[in-house]
Amino acid sequence: MKIKKRLACLLLAASTMLAAGCSAGAGSSGAAGAQTQAKGRFVESNVTPEGSGAGLPSGLYAHPDGSVDYLWYDQPAQGGEPALHHSRSQDNGATWQALDVSWQQEFEGLQAALALSDGSLLLMVKTEEQGFSCWKVAQDGQKVQLALPELEERLGAGGTVIDAKLLSDDRLYLQYMGERASGGVQASAAAAAEAGAEDAEDGDSAPAGAFNVDGIANAVFDLSTGALLTDLSGQDVYQVALAGDRFLVSDYEGGLSAYSLEDGARDSGFHGGQGSPEMALGAAADSEGNFYYINTQGVYRLTPGGTLSEALMEGSRYSFGSPTYGINAFARTAQGDFLAALSLPDGSSRLMRYVYDPEMLSRPDKELTVYSLTDSSTARAAITAFQQAHSDVQVNYEVALEEGAGSQQREDALRALNTELVAGQGPDVLILDGLPFESYIDKGVLADLAGLLDTSGVIPQLVKSFETEKGLFALPTRFGIPALFTASGRGTDWNTLTQLAGAVAAGSGSPAGGGQEAAFSPLPEGQRPVLSFQSWQELFELFYSANASALANRENGVDETNLRTFLEALKTISDRCGLGGESGGWSGGLVISGGTGGGFTNIPGSVMGYSNGRALAGCGEMMDLMLAQYAAGIEEGTQARLLPGLADGAWVPHALAGISEKSGQKELAAAFLETMLSHEVQDYSVGDGLPALRAGLDAQLRRAAAQEDVKYSFSAGQLSGTDMDALLAGLKTPMLADATLKEKISAGAEACCKGELTVEAALEQIKSETALYLAERG
Repeated sequence: MKIKKRLACLLLAASTMLAAGCSAGAGSSGAAGAQTQAKGRFVESNVTPEGSGAGLPSGLYAHPDGSVDYLWYDQPAQGGEPALHHSRSQDNGATWQALDVSWQQEFEGLQAALALSDGSLLLMVKTEEQGFSCWKVAQDGQKVQLALPELEERLGAGGTVIDAKLLSDDRLYLQYMGERASGGVQASAAAAAEAGAEDAEDGDSAPAGAFNVDGIANAVFDLSTGALLTDLSGQDVYQVALAGDRFLVSDYEGGLSAYSLEDGARDSGFHGGQGSPEMALGAAADSEGNFYYINTQGVYRLTPGGTLSEALMEGSRYSFGSPTYGINAFARTAQGDFLAALSLPDGSSRLMRYVYDPEMLSRPDKELTVYSLTDSSTARAAITAFQQAHSDVQVNYEVALEEGAGSQQREDALRALNTELVAGQGPDVLILDGLPFESYIDKGVLADLAGLLDTSGVIPQLVKSFETEKGLFALPTRFGIPALFTASGRGTDWNTLTQLAGAVAAGSGSPAGGGQEAAFSPLPEGQRPVLSFQSWQELFELFYSANASALANRENGVDETNLRTFLEALKTISDRCGLGGESGGWSGGLVISGGTGGGFTNIPGSVMGYSNGRALAGCGEMMDLMLAQYAAGIEEGTQARLLPGLADGAWVPHALAGISEKSGQKELAAAFLETMLSHEVQDYSVGDGLPALRAGLDAQLRRAAAQEDVKYSFSAGQLSGTDMDALLAGLKTPMLADATLKEKISAGAEACCKGELTVEAALEQIKSETALYLAERG
């Protein structure tokens, strides 16, 4: 298991805390079709307990007698402490009753709260004065402290509980960081001797098996005696779920293992795994050993010994499938239904119930097919919203390529799609990112959207860029702005790519690469370079996206003048920033969440260099307002302006949508595009661009303005310093980056920057390698 993967998953889980069609008990119901009319699917209903919709879900606990406990926290005003709330159901989650938890005022330092089958709560508390303690609190408020000496010894004074789950009333799973891992305190000699010490990576001595390589421990404890039942720290624990007299553990690679609930021994006869691991955002199991998990793609079941997961619910047909929602908690009831606690991007939450109805059609008669080369978050958000509004339509989403696919796979996918389109078949809706849509327009493949779709709410500059004499055949539903961030008044003569490269060359050079500490150490302003990048790839990715259409196109081939200017500028910046050789500095990044509603944003290395006082400016593609908000807090007067390039007013279309001319349901396809432009999709960030709907952008701006005084974990500034209207008014030229062309230009540009080819030699190589490809695309 890779540390980065584990940390990424933990980050996702932590941020979630902050911010199909077959029976679960029957076999597959079969594929739907016009003649088979297969029946049976789960039906979603909103069972949110009164008052909890404004809170933050914490946990769902389903018990064998049909009772279910739902814990959630309110979201207090700034500076206040969140209060715990407890709702309980006696009918498998259909109805709920609020329980009194006013006794919580007696507890400070609450780290976790879990519900037992009788409705009492298990509390884990840590204070500086008393350290860690565990309490059982009955519904009437009576409390008793539990003795867990083994856990208390492992946690120590500096330990932290990361995740907690009750497997049964007397079996507790914990993921935690012990005293040594979190506080740098050496484990006691007695503990080391008892467990058999081995050297740790940082030179400390720790009990063998107590911690894995990233300092996180996993264990199951017997609450009746306080003893350690099973040490899971030798395994990469991702999800844990009760399955009858065993508990199942899923790892980060999709594998499953089983342990006895009685004595904690591993069941060597149990074998199973997901095959290809998928991100599981919640898990459950039943007494037969079936393992259930949920993500935005759906709810799945994995039988003991199996390697293929069965889809019980297709995510796009249910609320949890939207990438704008977070899945906070998941449970399977004693009756075989499912519950999912969801957090919405506006800060509210919902508790949804999924009950199997054998009489419901598995698939509606009407079907709409959406196609994209690569996965689109905006398309997925629209599919979920569309299906909620059109229960009589099944939307099928075809994603041709997996992440990391090469140029040959891309060309094979394009050929297959083109064959279908020429034959008058294929998808109804096309997400045109990476597709040769200009060729499709010439060949009459795309329908004119002008008579099908109301675009009056879309930012005018975006629509204007795609209007032709023949009509409007493609519409960006998201977009990015290649931006330069620096203080007002600085760099007023950086107006072209050549001028910017010249300023970089005339300024200070980047200091030699160092470790993470050096990356965060500011330089005196007079010694700061104009720009700083973490890698050559970061430099190329940004400047290619801001100049792609000016370098080559299918009509005129390679523009030699522009490509030469691009290569010269890239080499100048690369040389001055010390990117020509192997990367020797810290290559980390920053991921932030919050500010404008939904999603994460990546802060590029260049903006981080500016933020850390190691450059006079930073640059990156603005895909959401969080990047601009982060940059605004770097220094007084920081503004976002268009990144100087080879074309006037460069911007990048994303989630570019079109409708097949051969589609037999153009009106339904147009309704789907309208959903892509709806407030439900456009008002929130899903990670693939700014909203093309002006009202959606304004909604995000209002949320950012309302939260300018909130203390984030990053230094957020006020967006009012950036004139968004001026930025939008300057957008004139869409940059359409062809992935195969990008690979060919990248190879020549990298060889040039590393000194392996001259500018002219790199130019000739790119011309030679792109000539045939561009001719075929024409």
